[in-house]
Amino acid sequence: RPRMNYEEWKQKAKEAEGKLAEVAAQEEERMREYRAMLDADRAKRLAQGSGKPDAQVKASKDKKAKKNQPCANVMAA
Repeated sequence: RPRMNYEEWKQKAKEAEGKLAEVAAQEEERMREYRAMLDADRAKRLAQGSGKPDAQVKASKDKKAKKNQPCANVMAA
């Protein structure tokens, strides 16, 4: 099999580079679409809120505050 000359090699390298650039561009476009989908999903979830009513959140905070306060019986002893 004869060796290819420099011009043929250059042409083949240019074609391979074009194919790689095309694949990279397609991959980048897919990543942009995926990122847009994730951002839309995140925005939708954040718009819904935490899923807990305000009273439930307040009660949880009150329990934590009460738990962290020193006990009155210990102070008297």
